[in-house]
Amino acid sequence: MRFTTNRLCQLEEESGRTVMDYAADLGEPGKISFIEIRRLLRIAAGEGMTQEQAGDVVDELGATRALAAIAEALQKAFAGDKVTEVTATGKTKAGAA
Repeated sequence: MRFTTNRLCQLEEESGRTVMDYAADLGEPGKISFIEIRRLLRIAAGEGMTQEQAGDVVDELGATRALAAIAEALQKAFAGDKVTEVTATGKTKAGAA
């Protein structure tokens, strides 16, 4: 489970909320609904997971563990190991952080 840039954009498009809204809410118990937990998990899992399957995963993990996994995936999306420079041609060049 991970949040790529495209998955983060999908989350914002579907929900009408920003990623930063979700990040803030993850730190406050009771701020995120089960609908949102299911959506976050489905999008982080990638193509092919239905809402019902995501709900089943939440049932298997429990809401607390599901939220912890979502929070970790969101944190990793913003914690890169390398600094990447995008050149004028659109190619990337990785460097040390």
